[in-house]
Amino acid sequence: MNVGIFLFVAAASLAPLSACPFSPADTAAYRQAVSQSVPYAQRRAAYEQSIRACPNELHLYTEFASLQIANHDFAAALPWIEKGLRLSPEDAILNLRKGEALVALSQPREALTALGKTPATGESQFFVGLAHQLLDEHREAQQCFLDAWKRGYQDPYVLYSLMLEDKALGDKAAGVEHFRTMMARFPDSVWIHVLLGDAHFKQHQDAEARREYLAAVKLMPDLFEPNFRLAYLEFQGGEYAAAVPYYQRALAAKPHHTEANVYLGEALRRAGRIPEAIKQLRRAIEVDPKAGLAYDSLSKALSDSGRLPEAVETLRSAEVQFPEDSSFPAMRARLLQRMGRTKDAEQAARRAAEIMDLRSRRQALGDPK
Repeated sequence: MNVGIFLFVAAASLAPLSACPFSPADTAAYRQAVSQSVPYAQRRAAYEQSIRACPNELHLYTEFASLQIANHDFAAALPWIEKGLRLSPEDAILNLRKGEALVALSQPREALTALGKTPATGESQFFVGLAHQLLDEHREAQQCFLDAWKRGYQDPYVLYSLMLEDKALGDKAAGVEHFRTMMARFPDSVWIHVLLGDAHFKQHQDAEARREYLAAVKLMPDLFEPNFRLAYLEFQGGEYAAAVPYYQRALAAKPHHTEANVYLGEALRRAGRIPEAIKQLRRAIEVDPKAGLAYDSLSKALSDSGRLPEAVETLRSAEVQFPEDSSFPAMRARLLQRMGRTKDAEQAARRAAEIMDLRSRRQALGDPK
């Protein structure tokens, strides 16, 4: 979810830009770019035209980046942000938007570098907190969210994020205090439903959790958290086709979330939508080459579609990423045997046996690896 997006386009002047004369066509394009009644795709094209006409106008880059991020177009925003930063490397707004985009793309360390170039405001501290949250640096995240709140960034999502850190740190007193604040300040917030859904989910009360998450997505359809949980509940219940749209909505909010990418692919595979599954699982590996389940699922999807050589190559790639996992050469051996490549199958089987033997000897010596 993007909170605190302040689009400068809303207050942008429609007069010709300073130090850069616009042609009538460029002026018309800029008017379209700043118009909130125009569809996003057209506004995006209009900003690109405006920047081509006046590439040294810094505010065009800040406006365009804010528009893209408000529309969850994080990866597309980064190149334009970088172009703007070449004009003004220390620009606080562009660095803030860069940090926000990098958090959304699960690149927390790079995000912290960008956010380190911004003044400490409520908004910037919130995104610093999210970056620490991604790094499982719970104490730092908790302090950043508290600081964001104290600096006036008093959005219910800040409280929700803070309560996640209270829980991770076992700080029950803080969690109760912040929940009371949420109920007092934002009694109708979507995050109340998410919190209640999380509480039921933790207690394995699936029906109650589903009810709260459905209430949340009714209020705000594009939230990651309730969509991801609903997808999980459907998947675990064997309702793979029903899980797909929830995973898709979750990924619209967080396109680089590893589990959502992988499990969307697996849900598609189990629902029998093999071509879509193959495309999605390749995407999951691109997002996170260390997602072991993605290689497993992709090899199965390729095998299901009769593309055995591609399945074998997928497993070979997995072996490169996970050289101590015997399951990948073992699966490769079975596929090679199906293809009639007996010698190659025997070699792969030996490799699997070697890995298992090495693991056994390490365990006998007390080595946990």
